[in-house]
Amino acid sequence: ETKKKVRHDTLETKEELKKISSESEPEPEPEPEPELSNISEKSLQEETKQVITLEVSSESWKGIFDQLELDPGTRQLASHCYFVKTDETIIYLSMPEEKLNVFSGKHRKQLQDALSSFFEIKCNLFLEEGEFSKESPNEIKEQEKRKELEDAQKAIESDPNVQSLVEAFGAKVIESSIEPRN
Repeated sequence: ETKKKVRHDTLETKEELKKISSESEPEPEPEPEPELSNISEKSLQEETKQVITLEVSSESWKGIFDQLELDPGTRQLASHCYFVKTDETIIYLSMPEEKLNVFSGKHRKQLQDALSSFFEIKCNLFLEEGEFSKESPNEIKEQEKRKELEDAQKAIESDPNVQSLVEAFGAKVIESSIEPRN
């Protein structure tokens, strides 16, 4: 019984102390947060700055290019561009001088906007003069067409029905008439 009483008395005393202290002393206002100096703001920005790397390479350039929404004229001219490098959000492309000379601001802007849309981040484009490249989407497409044509010619030459016509009637296959099937 004594313990309970002491404890009860202690609780009353604490509550009384709280009442007394709150009545006599106002609660202190929270201290304002210190203002950041220019130096600390810059260091904060540097810490939070993210390094952005665009996922594009010589190997992936044609696949990316094929997915871009471009008008036919821009697509045709830009198909001669080949990938050089990236630096954060800057994409460096190269194209032959005669194509670069007709690649106007309109075409450049459309290609840059299409790349920004594709990567979902504002990209900048840097175009430089270069030689024709086997890595340009146009040249890769031409190589694919040549390969398809060669495959079609081989298929015709090895077809047993065509061989029997050549042997039986002295027929000749006109190579320029061969087209790959789509």
